[in-house]
Amino acid sequence: MRFKNAKTDLQFILSLFSNNFSRPSFKLFTSFVTGFIRLGKEAHTSSMVKALSSPSIQRSITSFTRFLAKNSWSQEEIIRIRLGQFFHKLHIKANSILFLLIDDTLVRKTGKKIPGCSWYRDHNKNMARLFGHQWVISALLYRDFLLPLRAKLYHPKGQRGCGPFHTKITLAKRQ
Repeated sequence: MRFKNAKTDLQFILSLFSNNFSRPSFKLFTSFVTGFIRLGKEAHTSSMVKALSSPSIQRSITSFTRFLAKNSWSQEEIIRIRLGQFFHKLHIKANSILFLLIDDTLVRKTGKKIPGCSWYRDHNKNMARLFGHQWVISALLYRDFLLPLRAKLYHPKGQRGCGPFHTKITLAKRQ
């Protein structure tokens, strides 16, 4: 899929989600998407907020964390729209071969009081212990196109402030 005019194409794609948000929430949503696109793989919420230069969307980091934590928008509806566009834009037929990818990944953290952080064994580094978050993620793969679907935070049993415990297998089944 080629983008002839990336800015116009991105605005069109984002406009598909506008009915799922209030006007202020939609500004935050579009800020998130464009901020993370600008920063690439090194992005995290605080650097993304600092990178936003437009006065109409400059907000404190608390606005963004509140948007994520106390969402009044439906995650299911956002995923439904993304899936519909994925199938439509790529002309995926009923008998096409699709892969559902599910994996876990570690994200190193340095703050000792971050909810959900713990010590995990890193299989990529000879089982060295790594402090951070462990996420169970899912995505759809069609040819060379990958559509991220969900990310669920895993936390060890008995960790306070993280909600009920679920195994990684249970989180994967709920994806």
